[in-house]
Amino acid sequence: MSELKTLSIKLCFIGDEKTGKTSLVRNFMGLPFLDEVVPFDDRFVQQNVLYNGNNFELSYYDFNNDIISPNASFWYNANVLICVISLNNLDTINNSKNWLSYGDRYIPGMYLRYVVGAKSDLQERVYSYEECVAKVTNFNATYFEVSNKTG
Repeated sequence: MSELKTLSIKLCFIGDEKTGKTSLVRNFMGLPFLDEVVPFDDRFVQQNVLYNGNNFELSYYDFNNDIISPNASFWYNANVLICVISLNNLDTINNSKNWLSYGDRYIPGMYLRYVVGAKSDLQERVYSYEECVAKVTNFNATYFEVSNKTG
């Protein structure tokens, strides 16, 4: 019988302050939504997932906006870059282009780029889904929407 291999995947969550980055990481990990933002104690958290007979070690790097820009270790060996925007804040989608440009500068090699529109459960949207898709396509990224609160 062959030994189960582990594939490590590093996911970096970036974006403006209060867009829902930490809540999205919590959602990915199956943790409950918290109305009050409680950052993780460490810069990253890990989770092991068994999927299709394969073991994945997922490292979630949650960028905390208490510093101007993430340092080189934040980007090192990143496989996935997820820019989180808030669907009720016009600036966050415009700023996502700048956030994604860090990946172009600091991540050598191939990586996946996503923009995730958070807070889709709110009524006060500033962009339609179609507008977000069109804008994000110009950033060479894939777009998804999610409500961290309702699923």
